[in-house]
Parts: sequence; structure tokens; C-alpha cells
Amino acid sequence: NKSLSVIVDTFPPVINSLLPVNGSVSNNKLNFVFSVSDNHASSVDCSLSVNKDSFNLFAKDFSLNNNVQDSLLVKLDTGGFISYDFSCSDSVSNKISQTNYLIIDNVPPKISLLSPDNNIFSNRLTPVTFKVEDDFGIEGCNVFVNNDRARTNFSITDDFNISFYPLWNEGLSSWKIEC
Repeated sequence: NKSLSVIVDTFPPVINSLLPVNGSVSNNKLNFVFSVSDNHASSVDCSLSVNKDSFNLFAKDFSLNNNVQDSLLVKLDTGGFISYDFSCSDSVSNKISQTNYLIIDNVPPKISLLSPDNNIFSNRLTPVTFKVEDDFGIEGCNVFVNNDRARTNFSITDDFNISFYPLWNEGLSSWKIEC
């Protein structure tokens, strides 16, 4: 008399987390973070592909341990609207696939230094005025006067003049904006 056991697995793996978030805006250095669980398998086979306009920009196949978070850093040479497909299958070929979309913004904001003009004589009450433009919004800016940070991470409205009054030193002074 012999007895045999059979494990029936009809459920695909489950994608527990996936970053970047669907619909988000990112630079061209993407850190894909993911974990997958399966009710029977100790590891699952997965693939990640990144696409733009039906053209494959990146593809990689790999194995993941069950319920262990992993990550993959991908640098893209393109910007704009992309999709990425994450799919996994277990040892009996139950498969799950998830497609997400994001915008790659690899163009820095355009900064216009409006006033004061270069090499002018002024009193200490001269404002700094600038404007910043970006297709996908501006997270924040820093203003430097004489290489010292004068303002930090204040909110910026796209394509709108911003002014403030720094403390100018006597003599030659310089200023710059980083956004």
C-alpha cells in the first residue's frame, strides 16, 4: 500500500508592493521596489520591462524569494510618458502581471534671474526677483547670496515672478537660485 500527496496550486502570486507609484513623476534614475508572495512557492520567477511608445527600454528576468522585498535600480536615457510591466509566475505557471505608468522628467527647471541686473550699483533694499518654469511642477528652490543659503525650499508657483529682500553685504555681492 502506497500513499501519495498532491499539492494543488491554482492561485497566482500576489504583488505586495511596487514602486514607483503608478502615475507619479520621477527623474530618470528609477528605484523599482517590489515584493511578491505565493501560497506555496518559496520563490517565484519575475520580470520587469520598461517601455515607451511600444519600444522596450529595459527588461530583466529574475527570481524573488517569497515575501522578501527587493529592489532594482534602472537609469533611463529618455524622458516622457512610460509604462512598466511587472509580472511573476510560480512553479506551476500561475502568473500575475501589473502594468503601471509614470512620467520621466529629466529636464531641469528653467530659471530666469530677473533682478537685480549683473554689475549694478544698488542700496541694501534691492529685491531679488526670479521666475522658474517646469513642465511637471517645481518641488522647491534655494536662494544663495554670497554663497550662503538665504532662503530654503519655499513653495514655487510655476511661471510666476518671486521676489524677496536679502541682506546684502557692503561691496560686491553675488546671488544664485537652485531649483
